[in-house]
Amino acid sequence: MTIRDATTDDIDAIQRVAHSSWEADYPDILSRESIQEGVDDWYTEALIRDSIIWSQALMLVAERDDSIVGFAHATFEPDEHTGDDPPRVRRSRPPR
Repeated sequence: MTIRDATTDDIDAIQRVAHSSWEADYPDILSRESIQEGVDDWYTEALIRDSIIWSQALMLVAERDDSIVGFAHATFEPDEHTGDDPPRVRRSRPPR
């Protein structure tokens, strides 16, 4: 498995993984309609694209056999007490 920075080419795959994840995680809690509405609201193309290009966000994807099988998303906000910007994330390529 390879973990790498997401690109805008990954948006469709991220949406598919999000939908599959919600269906697997919430079948007893949410209806199919609620799952679809949640994915449609939280994982729009525009929101994912913004997360990929925004400097205060990190979006990673996990690939196995050239297919995206997972993703992680984090955002960083300035420290509320000092106003300092968040620490810079150093991204490096994992060993292959």
